Amino acid sequence: MARNHDECLKMIEAFHKRDLKLFVAYYRRALPRFLKARELIKSGCLGTVTAVSYRYAEPQQDLDPADLPWRLQAEHSGGGLFFDLGSHALDILDFLLDPLADVGGIASNLSEVCEVEDNVVMHFRTESGIPGTASWNFADCQQEDRIAVTGTRGTVSLSVFGNEPVQCDTGDDHKVFELPKPRRAVHNRNANLAESPRTPR
Repeated sequence: MARNHDECLKMIEAFHKRDLKLFVAYYRRALPRFLKARELIKSGCLGTVTAVSYRYAEPQQDLDPADLPWRLQAEHSGGGLFFDLGSHALDILDFLLDPLADVGGIASNLSEVCEVEDNVVMHFRTESGIPGTASWNFADCQQEDRIAVTGTRGTVSLSVFGNEPVQCDTGDDHKVFELPKPRRAVHNRNANLAESPRTPR
């Protein structure tokens, strides 16, 4: 929503003074694929949930260090791409399981294209005690976007930003749920641009 807590409070105050509603784009909770994943997890088909992991990776962008997009300039964005994308994955983990607690991690800048972090690794435990890990690598050699929720009887997996099906594996039973994103209005170009993690907004 903003670069820091103080800026968030100023935004809330400005909207409150004008009697306007202020929203952030955490719409994924209402999409069919995330509702299905949550339904599967809450149904008990995985048995006791024992772990959750998330990994996001993308190849390093070919960028001119002298002309970086605003999201890679800390003075404008507050941090690197993690500041923009990480919150959506964390919100979905919260939605699928519980709020995260006991959170720790490290952030590094390894690609040297820009000064903001391009690699973030965290560990956590949900409020109900499920241990988890998450990582974001914006200077990888491949593309990956996968949440895996594992239990004593199986695993549910899906992506946060992609359109891949939700998969549920329990023993010999492999179920695939094709639940593509709803089509957007053709004229809503801004929403399409905002969805691409690699496109500066």
